[in-house]
Amino acid sequence: MTKLFELFLQNSFTGIIFILVILIIRQLTKNFSKRYVTVLWILLLAELLFTPLVTGPFHTIRNVAILNFNDGVYDSSESLGQNQINYNNSDTYKQIEGVNSTGNSNLSLARKIQENRIDKDNLTENNITSSNNDSSIPTEKHRLAEYLSFVWLSGIIVFTVYFLIQYIKLRHMLKGAIKVDNNIWETSACDIPFVMPGIPSKIYIPVGLEGRQREDILTHEREHIRHFDPWIKCLATIALTVHWFNPFVWIAFSLMGKDIEMYCDERVLRGKGLNEKKQYSQTILDFSKKANGLPLAIGFAKNNTENRIKHILCSKKPHRIMNIVLVAVILACGVLFLTAGKKYAENTYNENKLNGTQRENNISDTEKTPASGKESASDNNAADDSKAENEAVTENQNSYTEEEEFWDEKLIVGTTFEPDPNLKKRILDAPDYASDWGSFHPVFEGNMTENINLIGKTQHFLLYGTSNTESMIVKTPDNRYISAKVPYTSHYMFQPLVNEMDYDRDGENELAIIIYVKHGTGCSIKTLFMVDKANDGKWYMYQLLENEYLPQLEAKFDTVYTEDSIKLLLDGKHVGLTKPMDNEFRNSSVNYKFHAGMQIQIHFVEDRIELNADLLGYSDTFFSGEFTGHRINADIAYLGEGKWELKNFRYKDINMDLVIEDALTMYFTGRTEELNQYYMADGFHLKEIRKKSNDASVLNISYPVDNMDSGKVEAHATVRLDSSSSLINVTVSMKLTDSLNGTWKIVGIDVSGL
Repeated sequence: MTKLFELFLQNSFTGIIFILVILIIRQLTKNFSKRYVTVLWILLLAELLFTPLVTGPFHTIRNVAILNFNDGVYDSSESLGQNQINYNNSDTYKQIEGVNSTGNSNLSLARKIQENRIDKDNLTENNITSSNNDSSIPTEKHRLAEYLSFVWLSGIIVFTVYFLIQYIKLRHMLKGAIKVDNNIWETSACDIPFVMPGIPSKIYIPVGLEGRQREDILTHEREHIRHFDPWIKCLATIALTVHWFNPFVWIAFSLMGKDIEMYCDERVLRGKGLNEKKQYSQTILDFSKKANGLPLAIGFAKNNTENRIKHILCSKKPHRIMNIVLVAVILACGVLFLTAGKKYAENTYNENKLNGTQRENNISDTEKTPASGKESASDNNAADDSKAENEAVTENQNSYTEEEEFWDEKLIVGTTFEPDPNLKKRILDAPDYASDWGSFHPVFEGNMTENINLIGKTQHFLLYGTSNTESMIVKTPDNRYISAKVPYTSHYMFQPLVNEMDYDRDGENELAIIIYVKHGTGCSIKTLFMVDKANDGKWYMYQLLENEYLPQLEAKFDTVYTEDSIKLLLDGKHVGLTKPMDNEFRNSSVNYKFHAGMQIQIHFVEDRIELNADLLGYSDTFFSGEFTGHRINADIAYLGEGKWELKNFRYKDINMDLVIEDALTMYFTGRTEELNQYYMADGFHLKEIRKKSNDASVLNISYPVDNMDSGKVEAHATVRLDSSSSLINVTVSMKLTDSLNGTWKIVGIDVSGL
């Protein structure tokens, strides 16, 4: 429902601009024919009720409005989930709520919670703990979005019921009407003539109407029917019902009715003389004294009598040049308000990802392999190396160099160096924020590299960072140092994750580092580095580049169209929920396709590194990416000396995983009431577990992915409680409760090994 609400909210925003334009044109052409303004009112109805009808090569007002509302209402750019959840606190959410909001709007409950958890494991894997309450409840902002959607829908229901009651009353009142001619009925129940919409539309006139008055009125009402005015009034009523919250739409509804009546008068009196116009005006005046409210009918003299008579007697035909100008204005309004710029998803997808875009990677051959005596080893002596590296670490970080600007394009981002005595002393005296990250505050004044801080540590490695967060230094097990001009955190202040292990199985441990600094509208990407000793005996910091893993990902999945749906294929097999495709979607979402690359999460899971790629839907109109609920997971294998490979590709339903992760954590930590409230399907209820745990880690979730359209899934999860060495196997029975938004709810939990 929130998705539909956001769609009409965008239309309403654009409609306000359109209405203001029409009001200006209406004022400038008040003495001319109402034909032009009436056409604009009809275009407004199309804008309010439909998505952009046509795509073109240029951006229009619809593009601007959509982008503004996506940023203003939701920011779904960082809607993420993780496979490993290990927490017992609420501060995790309190910190994230300050930096995360959502876009794409229109999400199920599980999806909303996903968007509030950009990286819960980022905090929990770094030992951030606090009190045990409310850690899985949606943020106030998303509750407000749900509340506003509910209020909007309630308003629609109220106005729909009101108009239906009015229609039923009117039909009841006309039961005694007598048919006197083709589609003409006489009734004593009404004092004024009007047209009742229908197939065909019917004209109702008061009993006893004769002579010239009868002829004028029937001509007027037939003119309404000939130009489909009753159906235009019905569409206007629907638009008013949907946009009941917008006062500009109410103003437009009133003025449109008046302009339609005046334009109908024009058509009736076309070619008539002054005396006939006066007589016609007298008929309007006579019936205006009897006018009453008929909200669903086109009445002859309901209101605006004075203006109608003035328009009949004083309106003039515009000059030919003015006529051309007005036609051009109408065409321009149609283009600006009914179309959207055509922008292929692939073009946006390949743009600069930092702050929401992605640069094309260009890695030189000398950067692609470690120094081995031939390729990237420095020919300078150790003293020159030491001096150059010390200067690189201690220079003022406010002056951005080309290397800093494009660090994310380099395979090797850090090399071994020998710190001078002053730098080494600052490293040894560095305050320890690795275990107290919440106390760390960046410094952006003076010589920002003078302050060195310990920001991460393992058994044999130490990770340091400059106080302005722009550079890292690694101390290796053999007491050597690596300098890397790479930012280690952003204004979101997520601590770098570190893990020590023999990843390439060469008998010597490496240090893996995960940072989160690439984020913006529609973009949320983690970056992985590996500190490894090369064959030349030097240590290097290698980066897993996007042009390394994205081709491997894209080669695994595909988008397939059927007659009425869109399917995701993984390794040639259909996985996940099928996306329905009706004619409206087919026309408005040309070239729809799934893509990976804008939502990439990397994290440590036990003894492996896992990559999560959320697939977004792009088309000629969804050029900022649409949430699909599809995710491809893979294990990152480090092969040594900057070489990587993705293995064990598997499909995940984001919404289902989030429900299971949160629900099992709530279940084992004793928060069963919240679990029943948010994640259990209607009619199902879980009893509280007898033995509560302080924390729970959901290590793995698996389920069949080839028949999810059936709406029933048996999922299996592995859970670790209170850091115990033993694991618990859990079976979770899931039910699809909303196929449109991909909402899954739990119908049962079966625990073994507890």
